[in-house]
Amino acid sequence: MSFPLAALPLELGFEILRLAATPALEHDYPREGNIYANALALASVSFNVRAVIMPHLLHTVILSRQYQLNAFLVSISLQEILGRRNSRLHLDYTQLVRRIYSSECYEPFSSQPRSRYQDFSPVGRLMRNAESVGFHFKSIHLIYSILAFLGSPLMPDWNCRRVTFAGHIPRWNAITNSPTGGRFLEEITHFNIFAPHDDVTIPSTDPKRLIPNWFSRAPLNLMIRLTHLSFSLLCRPEDRNVRILIYKLPTTNPNNGATFLQWAASSDPLSHGKVVEIDVPNRGNDDEDVDWETMFYRGYQDIWLEPRIPQS
Repeated sequence: MSFPLAALPLELGFEILRLAATPALEHDYPREGNIYANALALASVSFNVRAVIMPHLLHTVILSRQYQLNAFLVSISLQEILGRRNSRLHLDYTQLVRRIYSSECYEPFSSQPRSRYQDFSPVGRLMRNAESVGFHFKSIHLIYSILAFLGSPLMPDWNCRRVTFAGHIPRWNAITNSPTGGRFLEEITHFNIFAPHDDVTIPSTDPKRLIPNWFSRAPLNLMIRLTHLSFSLLCRPEDRNVRILIYKLPTTNPNNGATFLQWAASSDPLSHGKVVEIDVPNRGNDDEDVDWETMFYRGYQDIWLEPRIPQS
């Protein structure tokens, strides 16, 4: 039995298409398939269906693997060509892409020929106007390349103030060791660090600790405009989900980032903020067992918005 979609009220038809195009994030993580397969199939049905599907698909872009990042670069280039030809298939990615998360971007070997190096500047142009961007620490080369493209004189064009980093071992040198990286950090107002395990290179000394031992090395002292910070607490073996500590300041001042560091180092770091538990399972001692992509897609990078926060 079939039912013509066109017979439904327009709003209901749009909602059905939106739900059908929602990425398939229920699969086991790490996932190898294309989470946008259903959306892309629907977008091929007709021009009108494509016009409904593509804005929903592009609102939040999750790039799970290096090859998906490469394919996205090709897609951006194709849209630029369609735009120059005034094609009705042209999509303005700078307006449609509001959130981007990259899980994987590997630095090329120094022995590779120059022609094999990727130009990530098209992604940088999207990110600088996005509402929120996120990077797994395995994708740190992407933000390093984007910052190199932007350069210090162009940093005023960077409009994205909400940034998320996730992964097992936080690494900051690629950002903090460059002038452009420092400017990038200065512009951040909302910052998330999701890494619920200790840095194993530093032995832990207190089994009752809640603050991960990598936190004191986070470059918060460079974030002079930071007003909102959230970061994962240490996961205990009995914890089923990831717990997040949220700090907020009412106003900005040059000592904002340093204030957060002081709060976390105090005798009662939880008293300065609020702890919430999010429904992303903690299944082990490796970041591969935590589905950071689903966290980002569900909007936990905006964990300060009260309706999205399930209380612990």
